[in-house]
Amino acid sequence: MVRDTNIVIAAILVANSPAAYAKTDAGSRIVTAADVTVSDGTTYRASTEYQAPDRAEYLQQYPDMTMRFAIDGETVSVWRDGEALTRFPAGIGIWALGHQFHAQLTSFAEINGGIIAVAAYDGEGDCPCTEYRGRLSAEGMGIEGYGLVVSNQSGRAQRFFVHRQDQAPVTTTFDDWRSEADRELPYRVVIDDGEDVYDFRFSSIEFG
Repeated sequence: MVRDTNIVIAAILVANSPAAYAKTDAGSRIVTAADVTVSDGTTYRASTEYQAPDRAEYLQQYPDMTMRFAIDGETVSVWRDGEALTRFPAGIGIWALGHQFHAQLTSFAEINGGIIAVAAYDGEGDCPCTEYRGRLSAEGMGIEGYGLVVSNQSGRAQRFFVHRQDQAPVTTTFDDWRSEADRELPYRVVIDDGEDVYDFRFSSIEFG
């Protein structure tokens, strides 16, 4: 059963999860790098930099092309091989925030404009769990909102959902957890969008 809430603070994550990664690190800079393998054979290098919901960057470096997605205040910019694109889907900045995996784990409520619903989740993973639904959505990208599933037992994130209009959600899972300072972080992230699987193997995760 889902109950609607007006909670707009990340404290709910802390109250329901003992894991350090679920604490709010608002204002903390997070920089990551990963090698990505796609089930269709594509490979690329992914890197992110997150400072705040309105200041973040996502970079994809393919063998023959580089894509950069940047959020700077109210401005969202997209570049291909260093050339700014003038046309791209509305809401692509919110899509890019969905690839800030470790920022989503540490500051889910902050990134998603608050938490609008909480639901019990008894699917796969270390469950029973709780799913937190964020307020943020992007109609132009078909994104109804993001959801973070946290184990009630271990406090670890089990799933990150991209809830989509008229489609099954995109499911992200986490693996290869390692302790970094006072945080426990996944160094492997796997996205299944129902057509392809994207396997992110992180070589670095830095907080500063």
